[in-house]
Amino acid sequence: MPQPNTKRYLSPAETAKLVRKALKDAHPGVKFSVRTHTYAGGASVRVNWTDGPTAPQVEATAQRYAGATFDGMIDMKSYHDALLSTDDGAEVVRFGADFVSCQRTLSDEYRAELEREIAEFTGQPYNPSAAYHAAALSDHYDGPAELCVDRHCTNWGLDLLHRLAWNRPRIPTQ
Repeated sequence: MPQPNTKRYLSPAETAKLVRKALKDAHPGVKFSVRTHTYAGGASVRVNWTDGPTAPQVEATAQRYAGATFDGMIDMKSYHDALLSTDDGAEVVRFGADFVSCQRTLSDEYRAELEREIAEFTGQPYNPSAAYHAAALSDHYDGPAELCVDRHCTNWGLDLLHRLAWNRPRIPTQ
């Protein structure tokens, strides 16, 4: 057991291993790619996955393992310690990755589902480059709530697709 007032420095690989385990526990059945990147002055962990949970859901788990924060207003990176629960109790650690980034990819199948939903709602074929005007879509705005913030907004088709996907987890069927 570590001595009181001591801190253990974890490598980027050890940090990635913790991220991988936490994601597996939080989102069973979802395949994540967790990779470390080391660069002058630090390291990061990148998490990628297809469909599955939303980015905010994954970030809520993965961001706990970031060892630093960055304040762009003063152009300053700050390091911080964390408490890590172990079999022997809690210990103070410094995570080896300064930052953890999360990137969700949409499968072709899921993208097609969202495109069909937009086409059904608008009554016209989905076009990622078309401008969709919410007020002109129907007399009663009763479509997917995630499409527009208000009845007078304009969004490009691709924006609508990503807005729908942002709040919707999609667990792949096995």
